Amino acid sequence: MTVSNAATLPLQPPARAMFAGYARTNGISAALNSFPAEARKKFKAQLSASRPSWWNPATIWATWPDVLRSTLPILFEPKLVLKPLFKSIDLGPDPELVDD
Repeated sequence: MTVSNAATLPLQPPARAMFAGYARTNGISAALNSFPAEARKKFKAQLSASRPSWWNPATIWATWPDVLRSTLPILFEPKLVLKPLFKSIDLGPDPELVDD
């Protein structure tokens, strides 16, 4: 996954919107493969140059374990027991398990 600005491409607005929609659905490589090799190379360079400075997947993924640990501690500490949201409801014996 990457973040870039399709508005930097030298395409007219309808074509630019179609390119962006196709790229979101099928991936940027598939969208770029719709163009001749020379245009593909140029467009790829323009999209790379348009990435925002905050887009750094390595940094984002490096924080992922800490995010999980803080939001879902039971994944990391199996001794934790979550309090049930509802009291147990006795529905009687399971008909398939009753011995006739």
